[in-house]
Amino acid sequence: MRSILAALIILSGVPGSISATEYPGVIQVFVFDTPVSMKHPEIDIRIHDLSSLGQTDHALSENLSPRQSVATVQAQKKIERNFAAIRHALYSEFELHLLLNRLGIKKLPATVIDDEIVIYGELSFEEIIDAWRTNRD
Repeated sequence: MRSILAALIILSGVPGSISATEYPGVIQVFVFDTPVSMKHPEIDIRIHDLSSLGQTDHALSENLSPRQSVATVQAQKKIERNFAAIRHALYSEFELHLLLNRLGIKKLPATVIDDEIVIYGELSFEEIIDAWRTNRD
């Protein structure tokens, strides 16, 4: 299957595999609500599912009263009960927004190799490595 989506890639011990110095340092895959599993013993592979963006805000505003004064009190209570989890979720969403902006990601799916090469579309592991090899020189 050509797609990296739902692919499990483990290349250690494969006869004829390339040495670790011939791999990129980091591969980041950006998707929306699509399960991706990619592993390699020599590469830092990070999967970012953007479907979680905005969920914290949605969870905080869910089931609030239509009356502003009541909704404010309800929201404050939700925040007080779950402050650490809410703070962590908002921080994670903010970090993801900053990463997308820094890398210049404009559409999904996207793969970023070593924070330098951005490739759009679904790619196999081999296509990612080929793109890295082509662009590293």
